[in-house]
Amino acid sequence: MFSSKSGGSSSLAERFALSLLAARTVHAVVGPMRPAGLPLQAMRTAADCVGAVRNPRGARVHRVRIGAMTGMWVAGTGRGGRSSAGVTLYLHGGGFVVGSSQSHYGVVKRLSEASGMPILVPDYRRAPEAVFPAAVDDALAAYRWLISEGYSPDRIRLAGDSAGGYLVAALLCELRRRRLPMPVGALLMSPLFDLNIDRAARTWDPLIPLGFGNACIRAFLGETDASDPRVDVLAADKSGWPPTLIQIGSTEFLLPEAEAMAATFDAAGVPCEVQVWRGQVHVFQTMARVLPVARTALSRGGAFLRDVAGATPRGIVERSA
Repeated sequence: MFSSKSGGSSSLAERFALSLLAARTVHAVVGPMRPAGLPLQAMRTAADCVGAVRNPRGARVHRVRIGAMTGMWVAGTGRGGRSSAGVTLYLHGGGFVVGSSQSHYGVVKRLSEASGMPILVPDYRRAPEAVFPAAVDDALAAYRWLISEGYSPDRIRLAGDSAGGYLVAALLCELRRRRLPMPVGALLMSPLFDLNIDRAARTWDPLIPLGFGNACIRAFLGETDASDPRVDVLAADKSGWPPTLIQIGSTEFLLPEAEAMAATFDAAGVPCEVQVWRGQVHVFQTMARVLPVARTALSRGGAFLRDVAGATPRGIVERSA
């Protein structure tokens, strides 16, 4: 039910320069760190500072209270502010330990513009202060809050990047387990799926230092085993899940598990499209200010969110030329 084709590409020089820059900067700075103490607080502050730099075109933004959480509504200029087509619940990445609605403002604003609908970004609890299932419970609370605000499930989309992509999958597992209504579709950008560090057997990645990534997973799980059925989203039955689009860079060590996830959708008869973007690094969409291919990916992701309610997507894996 799925095959492989192009997700888009950039020039060879652009791909090489991006990977080299990521390897020399992120690996050098983040690689020796662990998700605790002052280094973690510094990373969180730095991420939020990046998100504080507003795009010149701006967006309509306001804070909301979602039970015990805060959150941010982001509506891009133009058609991004229209809620008649529906809404998107966005779960931000950051290895479960970093990131917030503030840090992801830029990518969410562009996605709102591309999809033509407002996006809610909840500030779910992060590790190591809060371990599994705290973040999943918060994602479920945000989904239920949207329904209580008058958005029926057939008007709700889910989206997330990196660890947020895992949380989207975990939320779908929880909805199925509780027999709650599903959203209409899901967009996952560079998603993490396998929290079993030994099974995943990951190697070098140009952006994610392996040691730091594994430490983040351990911090998120706490005392919960990665084989716990509530954790292992790869093994979950995808029957009843919504059509899903996965975007991922060809350089990422998360690529094999993205393709493995697509196979589980295939087994359940659920449409899943995987776009593999040649030469791109982890969550390259966040570099849309300077990377044309990132803007293209967000445009296609937004189109998927906009159109998924009225279409039946093909289940394919798409590889870039």
